[in-house]
Amino acid sequence: MVPGIITRGRNFCSFIRIGDNRLRRSRAPWFILSNLLLTYVATVLAALIWMPFEEVPGDAGPTFPDGGWVYELVFVCVIGPLLETLIFQWGIIRLMQSSGWFATWVMVLVSAVFFGASHWYDMSYVFFATCLGLVLAYAFVSCDGTSKNAYWCVVAIHALRNLATFILLLSTR
Repeated sequence: MVPGIITRGRNFCSFIRIGDNRLRRSRAPWFILSNLLLTYVATVLAALIWMPFEEVPGDAGPTFPDGGWVYELVFVCVIGPLLETLIFQWGIIRLMQSSGWFATWVMVLVSAVFFGASHWYDMSYVFFATCLGLVLAYAFVSCDGTSKNAYWCVVAIHALRNLATFILLLSTR
């Protein structure tokens, strides 16, 4: 079998065999940073796909009552990642794993679609969130079963991603 070619079996990550093996042997901080970078690559690719259909979203997103930026920061960078990872990566993927009926790539796709659908601010936001959900679900399944805790790795990736976006949006207000 040639490396980089889709192989048989239930391992979603087998289609990028070289990168997958490197990620599995890496330490958690490198795993988190590499997947954080992957979220930005996914966003750029999603923008390239979305642009022919509609303008890339500008100000879509959650709105908060007047509680100040600290309230928003805690919600977006702590509460959001904790709950969304619990529901959309850990919950959905574990539920589907327990049935034993689904291939890993199906679990990743279903998790991403539910993650995207939960971000229903407008259709473009759903599309971008689904692309981000693919990366987060991929990170969960590729980290699962290793010495790293998949839940906390995905929470960290999600929280860092939201923090970077929060800082960017806060600086433009």
